[in-house]
Amino acid sequence: MFSDNGASVLAPALVPDLAGQSCATYPPGPVCKRYMPRRVVAIYFLLVLPCCAQEPTPPVKNGLPTFGTTVVVPGGLRGEVYKIPPKSLKLPNFKKLKSMGSIYATELNLPPRDFTEGFPGVTNRDEWFAIDYTGKFWINNPGNYQFSLSSDDGSKLYIDDLLVIQNDGIHATRTERGEVRLSFGSHRIRVSYFQGPRYRISLMLSVSPPGRAWRVFSINEFKPPPDPEDWDAIAALNTLPPPHEFEFHAAVLHFRNRASNWQGVLVLEVPAQTKSVHPSLLALLKDASGQVVDRYRLSPPKEDPVRPITLTQPLRLAAGQYTVEAAAVDREGKVASTSVIRMDSPQPRHGIGLSSVTLARLAEPVSDSADDLLVTRVGR
Repeated sequence: MFSDNGASVLAPALVPDLAGQSCATYPPGPVCKRYMPRRVVAIYFLLVLPCCAQEPTPPVKNGLPTFGTTVVVPGGLRGEVYKIPPKSLKLPNFKKLKSMGSIYATELNLPPRDFTEGFPGVTNRDEWFAIDYTGKFWINNPGNYQFSLSSDDGSKLYIDDLLVIQNDGIHATRTERGEVRLSFGSHRIRVSYFQGPRYRISLMLSVSPPGRAWRVFSINEFKPPPDPEDWDAIAALNTLPPPHEFEFHAAVLHFRNRASNWQGVLVLEVPAQTKSVHPSLLALLKDASGQVVDRYRLSPPKEDPVRPITLTQPLRLAAGQYTVEAAAVDREGKVASTSVIRMDSPQPRHGIGLSSVTLARLAEPVSDSADDLLVTRVGR
């Protein structure tokens, strides 16, 4: 179990019930594969429930929770439902089975209870079925993440195809946990579950991010950026050390004239490569607070790698401090190169407008990096 302060998740304790059988305790109360006699129900609620009230109970929303809905949840978990042979003792090989239908969910939060309703629109089975959930989630804070998986009967958790939690087999509600280090960016998740004999069920997936308390794992808490085309580039920009796996140049040229505030040109270039590289380019323009004020993207069609790829973007900025974070990502090899440019946009001043050709000749680097900001000093 886990406590309010995020302590370790332990396997459920076994305690004898009033009927003399062993039950696994887990919120909201003891879980048995058989019903208790009617004559002890009242005594059970008077004596057992008060002792269990101190343990945290996963939240239940909108009445009884379910394994999912047949309504598609964009960006959520997709569960394929399968029929499995009676008396199965472990999770099946899903590759050898045919799905009976799909369900969708944003979280897996089904506390121990009876299950008789089946899957409307998919199947009415309430025993001897399996569900294989898959999806993607986004990590903004890299580090070690702890996961807890409780189920009746068997289950497994995979992150990026790595088995993190093994909780397979026929059993009452049992909790296992695991830990995995997650980098910034997109990750794959898979939860495999099967239900053996009727009727008791449970399936709960929880997470403890680095330095934070336990909570139900929800895809809504780990949403990726809105545009999937940017995911690899954003992940590269947040990778340490910054990747430089192929040649990539970034520069900003700027000048003033009488008619406007600060003007400039952002230039990104991937020169002709000796090996096949098919990059897409992304540049994020951020203000002093780190907020993205604009973004520029170029995803050219695949061409002969001998030809360079260049993005040229005019800039018009109010006075202030800005940062350009630029990335080039090979769409096939998943390799990347990045560059960061910091610049000041001063208050407008009257001066002589110069062409970009003249600017290029006057430009001089202001840091030790050849890819860093190029600043132009014009006539004053």
